[in-house]
Amino acid sequence: MIGNAAVLRQPRNIRNLKAVAANVKADYVLLGQLQQGETGLRFITHFIRLKDEAHLKANRLPVANPDLAGLEAAVVEEFERAVRQHVLNRQSN
Repeated sequence: MIGNAAVLRQPRNIRNLKAVAANVKADYVLLGQLQQGETGLRFITHFIRLKDEAHLKANRLPVANPDLAGLEAAVVEEFERAVRQHVLNRQSN
């Protein structure tokens, strides 16, 4: 399973994106981090093109439910939007 590849479990400050590209055979990666903010939890996504390590898009998703309900769907929706915009070059309606 790519999402659980050992190369993706490295601490963010030492993650090697070239190693990610080589190990998971991917052109793009969506990295995420959960943060505690003043107003509650937020999930931050980073959409990165691996060939040149270009940071194409970042987004902060507020987490409304402390049990994280709905977070997975919100992250998938954000990923789809980023792919349409930066890979397929078209906007969703």
